[in-house]
Amino acid sequence: MSGQSIVVGIDGSPASGEALNWAIREALVREARLELVTVITPELASEPELEVGSLDAATEVLREAEAKAEAAGVPASISAVRGQPAETLIDRSEDALFLVVGTRGRGGFAGQLMGGVSSTLAAHSHCPTVVVPDKDTNPMYPQRTDGIVVAVEPGLIDEAVWAGAEMASTHDLPLTLTAVRADTLGGARWLPDAYTEDPYPGEVDDLMDKTTAAVASEYPALTIRHHVLVGNPAHLLVGATETAELMILGTRGHSGFAGLLWGSVSQHVLQNARSITMIVRGHPTRS
Repeated sequence: MSGQSIVVGIDGSPASGEALNWAIREALVREARLELVTVITPELASEPELEVGSLDAATEVLREAEAKAEAAGVPASISAVRGQPAETLIDRSEDALFLVVGTRGRGGFAGQLMGGVSSTLAAHSHCPTVVVPDKDTNPMYPQRTDGIVVAVEPGLIDEAVWAGAEMASTHDLPLTLTAVRADTLGGARWLPDAYTEDPYPGEVDDLMDKTTAAVASEYPALTIRHHVLVGNPAHLLVGATETAELMILGTRGHSGFAGLLWGSVSQHVLQNARSITMIVRGHPTRS
């Protein structure tokens, strides 16, 4: 992967600073370069004097980010462009390894990178989108015992699963495949031990075993485990981020859970995750 780029949305906010930190660490592991981008919105472009000031401010912030990357040994390029943040970053993602943004952008020259923009990035980016919280979420914390956590649909393998396996292998971390089932009775329980009302716990566990075996066949040295939880999908996945180095969500599927992943559930996870979150587009195949 040497020579490939990681695109980072930079706006001077604490969250974009955390996004830069994550991108630097990942670039060092992958021998990648960084492409640091900020976007001047049309609202600012309509005021020529303000636009000049914003371009100057944007360039200064980008140069500081560039200096930080290069001090860490990561080559970086910078660009401040006029347009819409989502469209610009999606265009830049076409040949990138990752597109990295913070959870909350700063107003002014860069606009807001959270809310509608981040959901648009995740839905349309040409590469995985990584969303980094503005608090300290430095990966590889010892207490994050689940390693790379991937939200899965039993019996289906999508690009998110393979992305999780690659990340776990690259960082020598365990891979935890986590499926959730909506519980109309309320509450969160583990399957198959406690969910005795479900007539198909064995079938679900068998499907997860098959998925695990399929991934293990490609990554034999990887430590892989799987969980099946019952309850509110959004709350369960946010809870899973407490012990995850990285939570990975997919955007495509054939059944109810996969349909939930892109929509209110994924938005809830993006906005409330206690870990870094990655969204990976791709169609699933059966394990």
